Amino acid sequence: SGFPKTIVIDFGTSCTHRGITRSGKINIVITDSVRRTGSTATMTFDNYFVNLYKVEGTITWTNTSTAVTRSWTRTTENGRITAPDNRYWLHRGIRYVVQTAGVGTPTIIDDVFSVEGNHTVTNSAGRSRECTVLEALQKKNACANVDKGKIKVQGPSHYAIIDFGDGTCDNLATISIDGRAPRTFILR
Repeated sequence: SGFPKTIVIDFGTSCTHRGITRSGKINIVITDSVRRTGSTATMTFDNYFVNLYKVEGTITWTNTSTAVTRSWTRTTENGRITAPDNRYWLHRGIRYVVQTAGVGTPTIIDDVFSVEGNHTVTNSAGRSRECTVLEALQKKNACANVDKGKIKVQGPSHYAIIDFGDGTCDNLATISIDGRAPRTFILR
């Protein structure tokens, strides 16, 4: 009873499920019911590994819903992924998610979400990549993949625009590098 509540997911020294091996702990502190506007859920990691890659950082979800819409932010701070050979990737960013359809229905299959935001990843050599949503990404629960929107990935020397399409529920997207003609690829 009462808040805050702490959830600890303990994978012990090794737990393999569907080909993914995890160890260590994920800690989540919830300040209030996640359905309440203003509530937060903050996730941290305690010696947590996924397939021998160490995961660190703080991820915070904040409920930003209003009386007429469901929404939240997801902020990543001090993120770090360390490979078994000690190469690493630092990451930080924010996502803004708004439910745009299905809010008032009893089923989740008609739910549709809009995602905006940005993320920066810097590798152990000091090279950074900035990922920015140019046109809101659309994710329908009825579809396996993002089906609409554009992302720009800016590297030190090149950039790419990934276009997820017009809202058609498929596994295709296009990529254009440095303004060249787009090429189609398959999402997995």
